[in-house]
Amino acid sequence: MGIVKFLVEDLRDKVFSEYKLQPRNSRGSNPEAEIFLVHNQGIYCMADCKHELSDRDSSIVYALGCNPNTDEMWLQTSRELVGGNDFCQAIPADWIEAAIIDESKYLEIKITDNEITLNKYP
Repeated sequence: MGIVKFLVEDLRDKVFSEYKLQPRNSRGSNPEAEIFLVHNQGIYCMADCKHELSDRDSSIVYALGCNPNTDEMWLQTSRELVGGNDFCQAIPADWIEAAIIDESKYLEIKITDNEITLNKYP
């Protein structure tokens, strides 16, 4: 399979900000919030904070080369990176948070037949 690459700036502005959306007057984190890596129409990350103010669709960030709206070869690229089967898998928010804190340009996620792991954030 392959390594899926995301721009950290986009993840910060869309996915992580949605993930951290807190209920009003809340001091803690939202235990129901999750970040998903999805493969269906392209490959993307999205947040689901399960709060009434949440807008999951606005939190979508496509992997480089895998956006059906802008990348001509998105289908071929997506299949080369993760295969042909659709999936939706929760990933640790810590991966994105660490890349943001380290001011990395990219977040890379390695996908094999058996697992999804953080590759690096160069």
